[in-house]
Amino acid sequence: ERRFAGAAAAAARREDGEHGPSNDQVAHLQLIHRATTPNQCGVRARLRAVSDLSGKRALVSGASSGIGAAVAREFAGLGVDLVITARRKDALEAVAADCRAKGVSVAIVTADLGAPQAAGPVWSAATRDGR
Repeated sequence: ERRFAGAAAAAARREDGEHGPSNDQVAHLQLIHRATTPNQCGVRARLRAVSDLSGKRALVSGASSGIGAAVAREFAGLGVDLVITARRKDALEAVAADCRAKGVSVAIVTADLGAPQAAGPVWSAATRDGR
């Protein structure tokens, strides 16, 4: 926190000129820092709770790249079986291979969810076997 307080003070001095920040400004920035910095114990507890998803199935849309692909890979690392969907089948296949390497089953549904009636096949794959 000291490093942060020093950086916050330096930033405030740049904004305020030579006067520097008030004690209230520094305290406010420290509170923001504490509120937005993950508590390591809390993170571990959340990860343990999420790890209870092993053996479940998750539907991830937009899984061919970016955040969707990252979410799919994270779920696979937690043992979650997947139904992944996106428009680009080749990219989905690559993500599916990464996920299968982590020991989970992956169903691929190529679909443009912006198109009418596209959600039906995706939902059918996601709810197959009552999961």
